[in-house]
Order: sequence, then structure tokens, then C-alpha cells
Amino acid sequence: MPALLGRPAAYGGALEAHFGLGKRDSVDCAVTLPDGRRLDFPGLKTNVFLDANLSTRAVSEVTAR
Repeated sequence: MPALLGRPAAYGGALEAHFGLGKRDSVDCAVTLPDGRRLDFPGLKTNVFLDANLSTRAVSEVTAR
């Protein structure tokens, strides 16, 4: 399922993706980079903001301010 993307990272801002997942508790996500590499992020928690570091493949929950 394609994501609705926010402002591109090339412009210096964070890239946001919003998914309509219904009542699911978790989801598997794949990110395809411009060079064709695919990064898989299985079992991500839903209904939270997540920060994914594409270099280290680490995912952390972001606390709302």
C-alpha cells in the first residue's frame, strides 16, 4: 500500500508517511530507496509517531510535544 508522503527530505524537512490501517495493532513496512535498495521494518506499532533511521534501520517512538 503506497503512503501519503509529506515534504521531501531533500528540502531539509522530515519525510512523513500516513497510513490508514484500520484497527490493526502492528504492520510490516518496506521502504524502497531511490537507488533501489529495500529496507524492511516488520512488526511496527500502529497509532503512534515513529522515527525510522534509514542508515541504522533503528525505529523509535516519537513523543508528542
